[in-house]
Amino acid sequence: LTFFILMISMSDMNEVKVVQILQAFHETFGFKAAHDQGLLSPQEQNARGATEEGINRERELSGAAVEIASLPGAEVSRDADGITVTMEEKTLFNPGSATLREDSQRVLTLLATVLKKNEMLIHVEGHTDNLPVANASFPSNWELSAARAVSVVVFLEKNGIAANRLSVVGYGDAKPVAENHDFSGRQKNRRVELKLTYGE
Repeated sequence: LTFFILMISMSDMNEVKVVQILQAFHETFGFKAAHDQGLLSPQEQNARGATEEGINRERELSGAAVEIASLPGAEVSRDADGITVTMEEKTLFNPGSATLREDSQRVLTLLATVLKKNEMLIHVEGHTDNLPVANASFPSNWELSAARAVSVVVFLEKNGIAANRLSVVGYGDAKPVAENHDFSGRQKNRRVELKLTYGE
């Protein structure tokens, strides 16, 4: 078989035909080597690489989701793009403040430990309810939501997360997840969300 393959490779046959013949012989004799990288076309190699990368990323997403869900005050949801981590105001800040509480820093330190295990991008969003801010530090909910998101990003960077993985935005009360008619709904709307993705 080796001699026959050598003779084929030395002939002036079309390369694609050679590969097809080699694959046929390997499959006939039960050799798994027929699927080795060297016998795959560039397109097939790229497809295999993309599939393996997708599997690895899915494994990382699932592992990160499980670890983060175990943190106090963190709610995790999955979608086609990645993971969303939601933390309500009461987990991170005092009312009307953008300064992280000491107990929230312990939670974010654990979160940073999980995030350092992968290369996911981290988009941090600040959200508020629709009640006006009742202090002079922030002229509006826009400023408060942005300042809270920035506080989380700065903390994560100080705890080992590369700056080029981080981005931040404040939405104020523009994207509620519940009605603002009662305390429970407003409490859910006062939150910080971290979107974890492998987007470019």
